[in-house]
Amino acid sequence: MQTSSPQKMWTWIPSLFFLEGIPYVVVTTISVMLLKRLGEDNTHIAFFTSLLYLPWVIKPLWQAPIQRIHTRWRICATQIIISATLAIMAYAVTTPKSMPLLLTSLWIVAFASAFHDEASDNLYSQALTSEQQSLFAGTRSKLYYIAIIVGQGITLMFAGGLETYFREIRHAWYLTIGIIALCVFGGALYHIFVLPRNIPALSTKNNFALPLEKKAVILAALFILLFIIPKALTAKINLLFFIDPISKGGLGLSLSQIGFAQGTIGIIGLSVGSIIGNNLIGTDGLRKWLWPCAMGIALPQLLYLYICWMHISHFGLICSFIFIEQFGYGFGLAAYMYFMLHFSQGAHERYHYTLCTAVMALGMMLPGLISGWLQTSLGYQTFYLIATGSGFITVLVSAVLFKNKNN
Repeated sequence: MQTSSPQKMWTWIPSLFFLEGIPYVVVTTISVMLLKRLGEDNTHIAFFTSLLYLPWVIKPLWQAPIQRIHTRWRICATQIIISATLAIMAYAVTTPKSMPLLLTSLWIVAFASAFHDEASDNLYSQALTSEQQSLFAGTRSKLYYIAIIVGQGITLMFAGGLETYFREIRHAWYLTIGIIALCVFGGALYHIFVLPRNIPALSTKNNFALPLEKKAVILAALFILLFIIPKALTAKINLLFFIDPISKGGLGLSLSQIGFAQGTIGIIGLSVGSIIGNNLIGTDGLRKWLWPCAMGIALPQLLYLYICWMHISHFGLICSFIFIEQFGYGFGLAAYMYFMLHFSQGAHERYHYTLCTAVMALGMMLPGLISGWLQTSLGYQTFYLIATGSGFITVLVSAVLFKNKNN
């Protein structure tokens, strides 16, 4: 293992994991807002943007071949590919008949983002000792959250401001996506010079095996697949609910308001909930906090149901509801991630964790594919009623897991 001093690590770890978050936000959040502003309907938006989870779903299939490529060059190459594809997206936004090019570009960014995630994690584990990884763990997660705030918060507020200034949606998004492309390209050039050299490709020999020998493997897979189903159903629809006009049952918020509420206040709530959840589970164990974490996933949809029924329009109150919902998600996610880490321990730990995250991505993708159709067919009130009811599935799989002593 090649290691370097902590001072040298500060030159690449923050920038690397900040750039890891940016394309992921483009794929999961910015794509939803962009397609909505370009006039696509909710059914197609939710279906297509949920399908963009596919690169992470099939990660166990492509992980082994791609790991044979030098880690440092994988990172720089994927960053350059992402920046070039974002530039193509910026061009596609300006042309009304180039939707196929725009959607294809999003697919390329999604795959490149997944490749970049895997390469960044590999470099982190190869270039740092276990003690150094512990030292930078907090920095790594903080920079990723900052990237999400920049992507979901500042970027949407910036795009909204440009829409107001230019009074032309396509030009505003052309500039927004173009600036993101330039930033990622600048990061790629920087990383060519600062990333650790002489880090070999990972050996994949005897590294991949299904966790069939583990106890209660089917129960574990069902838990990972179903625990977050309320969030999976609402992840795309919440954004569309914010921006849809009041006449269509939405809140009629501007892009700048969404960027502040969801991308800033919401992400702060998510990070606070995650920190508290991780600390409590780390102190008392998962078994004690499984039920509160499950409630954090299952119950917050009630807030959106309340907003629909009561026609809440006060922006401050909406922001507070978003904070609570994201806090609950972060709190519940702590138990979810802890379980996956615990289940993956043992032989082939790295690959088993990859399988767990693939099932997690599948759990986000499948409900998302039908969420837009459900919302369009039934309206927001009935949709959120169904989403609230789906929390029973979270409770059910948690109860089964809690009673199973093998876990």
